[in-house]
Amino acid sequence: MTQSASQLPEDKGLKKAADIANLKLGDDELDDVFYKMLKGAPFKDLDKTVVPDLSKEVPKEQVQEEDDASDVGTEKADEHRSPKGYFSLLDFVTLQPLNKVRIYLAPREVLKAVYRDDAIVNDVINKRNELYHQASSGDNETIKSLSEAFKNEFNNRQDQAVGDVLDFTVTKTNPKKYE
Repeated sequence: MTQSASQLPEDKGLKKAADIANLKLGDDELDDVFYKMLKGAPFKDLDKTVVPDLSKEVPKEQVQEEDDASDVGTEKADEHRSPKGYFSLLDFVTLQPLNKVRIYLAPREVLKAVYRDDAIVNDVINKRNELYHQASSGDNETIKSLSEAFKNEFNNRQDQAVGDVLDFTVTKTNPKKYE
């Protein structure tokens, strides 16, 4: 990725995080996987289940063997799959020199890492959904005051070591899609 980015002409360089998705890594399959990682994908788009052709007759013994083999490891593989799909990595990457966690849009897993308490995480999620409804019909001043209230309510409820890297800015973006 670094090599591909360094080979771009200066006027076509990376200006924003979304530009990373247009990098050509030299392999079509790798380019496709990289693009999907950056953009995210619903689970159904990533699941390429092969449907057997039932019009052909298959001996009973072969069907039984295939059925038994297909069950091996299924439980373990399924436990790591997200039923909602896969987050876009672009939600977590920036080319700006900011090193902040956006609490307003952070997924539950990130909130759990910051607050370490499910009750607080649930409070944050409920509050930001409430703030979204207020912000979506508000002006810039309203959004500033909502951001300040959000910060006042949750800034001191986490480990002080991470307090400097938290961003409580409220926007008109719906945080539900990041849960």
